Amino acid sequence: NAAQWDIVRALADPNRPGGLFVVGDPKQSIYAFRGADVSVFAAVRRAICAVGGQEVALARSFRAHQPLVNCFNDLFGRLLTRDDHSTVRDYQIAYDTPMSAHRADAPNTAPALELLLISRDDAPSDTDNQSDEIRRLEARALAWHLRRIVEVEQRLIWDKAQKQVRPATYGDITLLFRAMTHVTLYEAVFKAAGLPFVTIAGRGYYDRQEIWDLLNLLRALYHPADHLSLAAALRSPLFGFSDDALLALRLDSSVGLWEALRTPPAHLPAEDQVAVTFAAQTLTDLRGMAGRVTIAELLRAALEATGYLATLTGLPDGTRRRGNVEKLLEKARSSGKITLGAFSQYLDDLSAREVREGEALLEVADAVRLMTVHSSKGLEFPIVGLVDASRERSRRDTAMLTRDPAVGWACRVYDAETQRFESPFAYRRAQVLHDLRDEAESRRLLYVAATRAGDHLLVSGQTRTNADGLLTARGWLGWLIDALELQDHVLQDDTVVPYTWGEARVMFPNLADLDEMPAAVEPLADWDQTPLPFAEVQPPALLAHLHPEPDAPARSMTASQIADLGGAVYGTPDTQRAAHEDRWRRGVLQAAPAYIPAVSGKDRTIPQRTLGEIVHKALQWWQSDATEDEVRELLRCYAWEEGVVEVAAREAAATRAYDLLRKVLNSDLHQRLLNASQVFREVPVVYQTDKRLIHGIIDVLFQRPDGVWVVVDYKTSFVAAQPDMAQLQAHARRYHLQVGVYAQAVAALLHIEAPDVYIHYIAHEQTVAVAPDAWRGALAQLEDHIGKLTGLTHT
Repeated sequence: NAAQWDIVRALADPNRPGGLFVVGDPKQSIYAFRGADVSVFAAVRRAICAVGGQEVALARSFRAHQPLVNCFNDLFGRLLTRDDHSTVRDYQIAYDTPMSAHRADAPNTAPALELLLISRDDAPSDTDNQSDEIRRLEARALAWHLRRIVEVEQRLIWDKAQKQVRPATYGDITLLFRAMTHVTLYEAVFKAAGLPFVTIAGRGYYDRQEIWDLLNLLRALYHPADHLSLAAALRSPLFGFSDDALLALRLDSSVGLWEALRTPPAHLPAEDQVAVTFAAQTLTDLRGMAGRVTIAELLRAALEATGYLATLTGLPDGTRRRGNVEKLLEKARSSGKITLGAFSQYLDDLSAREVREGEALLEVADAVRLMTVHSSKGLEFPIVGLVDASRERSRRDTAMLTRDPAVGWACRVYDAETQRFESPFAYRRAQVLHDLRDEAESRRLLYVAATRAGDHLLVSGQTRTNADGLLTARGWLGWLIDALELQDHVLQDDTVVPYTWGEARVMFPNLADLDEMPAAVEPLADWDQTPLPFAEVQPPALLAHLHPEPDAPARSMTASQIADLGGAVYGTPDTQRAAHEDRWRRGVLQAAPAYIPAVSGKDRTIPQRTLGEIVHKALQWWQSDATEDEVRELLRCYAWEEGVVEVAAREAAATRAYDLLRKVLNSDLHQRLLNASQVFREVPVVYQTDKRLIHGIIDVLFQRPDGVWVVVDYKTSFVAAQPDMAQLQAHARRYHLQVGVYAQAVAALLHIEAPDVYIHYIAHEQTVAVAPDAWRGALAQLEDHIGKLTGLTHT
C-alpha cells in the first residue's frame, strides 16, 4: 500500500541505481481487505523503469505442465484485461506475459481442465432454500467424481518430491473455497459419502463451538460478573443445562447467576436439581484454582471434572471436535500463561499472525483438503478443485459515509418526503467504482486459485439455461464459461471440448443418480433427550474453600522483575525506588513491557539499559583470542540489534561497550575465570517456592580449582563518580533478591550448601561479595515485599 511505499522510499532511494530491488506479481494481489492497493505496485514499476531500472519477467512455471499452462495462458489472457478508458484502470491487471512450463508433458491423457456443472433447471424447486439444496447436490457430485478419479481411473499425477509419475491419492486433492460460509454443507455430505477429508480453515478454529465452550468457561471463572459467558458454559455440553433450568435461575433478577447456582430457587425443575448441584460444586472448585495454576492445568481440571471430552466423542464428528480441544490444551500449555488476560492476548497474537487458525489436523495423511483460496496462496497441489464457483460475493453497503479514491467523500441523505435515507449520485458512483475494483480483484483471486494446480483443475458450480437456450452462470463459473465459449458447443452429460491448447471436459451429473447417494449424517435423534449421568462424575471437593488471590499474576516472574522488586524496596533515592516499583507493577501485575526500546537517531546518548544489553551479549560469546576489530564489529552488530541504527551513534555505543569489556578483562574476576576448572555463561535457572515460579539467566557460573561453585552477576550500573566499597555494597542490596534466586537454584541443582555469590560492577571495576545470610534473608522477605506492592498482608 501507499504507506509501505513511503517507508521503502525513506529507506532506499529509488533514483539510485542498485538501491532498490522489488519482486511481485500484481496478478496475485488479493488482499485489498487488508489494505493492499494493487495500483501502488504499478506506480512503483513505472517509477523504477523511468530512471533506467530493468524489468525482468518471471514467467516460467515449475508447478504445472505445459498443456495446463497453455490453458491458463488462454483463459486469463481473456479474463485479465485492462480497460484504458475506465476510471478504475489502475486497479485492473492485464495478463501481458504468457507463461511457459518447466514440465513439457502431462502425466496422462485426461483433460487438464474439467467442469462439473449442476443445472438449476433440473434441480428440485420445492425447498425453502434451493441454493443450499443444490450445493448439497454439487457436494455429492464432487464426492462421486473424486472417488472415480482416485479409485476407478487411478488418474496419474506427477509426484514432485519423488520425481516420478504415480496414481493419485485423496491426499493429492485440494478443494478451494472463495468463502467458507457454506463449507459445513460440503463437510456433511463428504462424511456421509465416506470421503476422507480434513478442513484446514473451515469456520475458523476460534469459531468452533467446542472452543467457544471452553473460552466461555474461562471467562466465567475469571470474571464472575460475566453472566452471558457463564450461561453459555452451563448450556454447553460441559454441564448440559436445559433452557428451563437457565430460565429458572434467572427469574429472580435480584441475584446474579453465580449466586443463583449456589442457592437454587424453589421453582427449579426437579430433573435439573442434580445438574445444578454438580455445576455449582464444580465451578466453585475451578474458580478456586483460577489464578493459582496455569490455564492449561485449569482447562484439564475442567475436562476431567465434566467429562467433556467423552461427551464430544459421542457427538457427530466427535473425533474432530476432540482434536480441536486437545489443540487448545496444547496452545495453553505452550503459552505457560496463568491469567486469562495474558492467555487471551496470546491467542489474539497468534490469530493476528495468521490469515486464519486451522482446525486440529486429524491423523489422516490420505485425505482431501478443504481450504480457502487466500490460505492456499503460495502452495501447490496436483489436483485442485474450485468449489461453489458460481457463488457471487454480495455487498449490502449501508454505511452513511464512504470515501472513494476517485470520487472522494460521499454520504447518504435523509429524504423527508419518503422518510428514508437515499443514495445520491456521488454515493452511487462510489459504490459502482468499488464494485468494479472488487471485480478486478475477484478475477485475480480466480487466477491465484486456478494456478495452484499442477496437473488437473476441476471447477464445480451451478448453471442455468437462459431464454435463448444458452448456458449461463454467475461468478467465476460464468466468466470461465464465457472465456471457454461453451455457448458455441453442444454439451451432453459428458462432453470433451477441443481447444488449440488442449481439451476440456464438461460434465452434467445425473441428479437422479446423486439422489441415491447416502444423505448427510444427522445428529442422534434422542441425544438431547438423554440426561448426562452427572451423579456418576461427582468430583472430590479438593479446593472448595480456596479463592483467587489479588497477587495471582505474580505467580510467575522473571529474575529481572525480581531485580525491579529489590529496587522498589531498597533503591535510593526515593525517585529511583518509585521508578522500580512502577516498572514492577506494570510488568508483573499489568503484563506490560518493562520499558519500550527506542530506535536511536542522531542522538549519541545511549541508554544505560541498552548499553548493558550490548555488553551482556558480548560477554556471553566472548573469545579471548578475538582481535579488537573483530570485537568492535561484533559490538556494532549488537548495537544495531538493540535499536542503535544511526552510524555515529552505533560507533559510540560500540566504543563505550568495548571500554567496559576491557575493564572486565583487566579485573581480578576475569583472572579467576581463567583459572577456573569449569566456566558456564548465560545459564538458565528456575527457582520455585510454594507460591512462586521465578526464571532467569545467570551471567556466569564457574567452579574454582578447590571445587567451590561461584555465581557472578554483571552490572553496568553507574553508582557514583568514584564510589567506595560501602556505597557499592549499599547499592548492591537491591540485587540480593535476584542473586538469591540464582544461588538457591544452583544450591538445589548441585546439591551443595551454598555457592559463593558476587555482583561485579563493570564500570567501577569492583566486585561485591554477597554473603549467604544476606541473600537468604532477602529471599525470606520475598512474600512481604510482594505484599507491600500488591497491597496485601502476608502472614
